Amino acid sequence: FGRITKPQAHLYWFCDIDKFHQIRGAFEAAGWWAFRTPLIWHKPNGARAPWPENGPHRKWEAIFYAVKGKRPTLKLASDVISFSNEPNAQHGAQKPVELYKELLSRSCHPGDTALDPFCGTGPIFAAAHALKCAATGIELDQASYGIAVRRIEGLKAQLELGI
Repeated sequence: FGRITKPQAHLYWFCDIDKFHQIRGAFEAAGWWAFRTPLIWHKPNGARAPWPENGPHRKWEAIFYAVKGKRPTLKLASDVISFSNEPNAQHGAQKPVELYKELLSRSCHPGDTALDPFCGTGPIFAAAHALKCAATGIELDQASYGIAVRRIEGLKAQLELGI
């Protein structure tokens, strides 16, 4: 990410807790300042059960956060972020638009550009649109890509209507 980011940037990466320290080490070695602990996305309606017969539901996801350069945040916010999963999620790992809006509001001014290299169904686009930012997304899965394209088309229609 060092080559494609601006000299001052923020990074939010949804990651498995088992990979957190490995990711943190790699980014620190590349010159980023990595937040010592993950941000936590609390999902009140989360129902994933890695061990259905023996374990609890997992109600959270880890988010790796790092800063390149000296880019300040736009607001001081909690390291625990609580948003429910999308009720009509079209992908198993789909994140809610409101979660993306919260993360972008910490880092992006209107007119800034955000990159989501694993954009899935494209919640980054609706969040960036709401905050008057630009967004670029990359997705390999054709079904998710198609959903993201339809989401972008809906946002373009809103712009044409002045919404």
